[in-house]
Amino acid sequence: MHFDRGAWALQKERFATDVPAPPPPFEVHPLAEVVPDVMKKIGMHGRLHEAAMQEEWPRLVGPQLADHTRPGKLDHDVLTVYVDHSAWLSELSRYGRKQIMEKLKARFGAGCIKSIHLALDPEGGKK
Repeated sequence: MHFDRGAWALQKERFATDVPAPPPPFEVHPLAEVVPDVMKKIGMHGRLHEAAMQEEWPRLVGPQLADHTRPGKLDHDVLTVYVDHSAWLSELSRYGRKQIMEKLKARFGAGCIKSIHLALDPEGGKK
């Protein structure tokens, strides 16, 4: 932002203001840059990640896994992943948890999600 001292002097005289100096210049940031910082400061940054996961889940885990799972709540850096059938739950518990974590860390960073809790979907897998 550029400040024109001459324009300030003209406006000061034109509007007969007794403000001694113009306000200090300030930086303007895109809203997309500001919102995550604000959400983090008020302790709600997990909600942003939850929304992103809901939207990106098929791309994150692949279409086959996305057909049988859905992301749940992110609470204290633990993501609940709901699974629609006990066979899938058993399989993911043994073999799939690490791969899901790697994909989520690649997308959201290592500090966002510390672990995954797998659970049967209370909604029965309805999407």
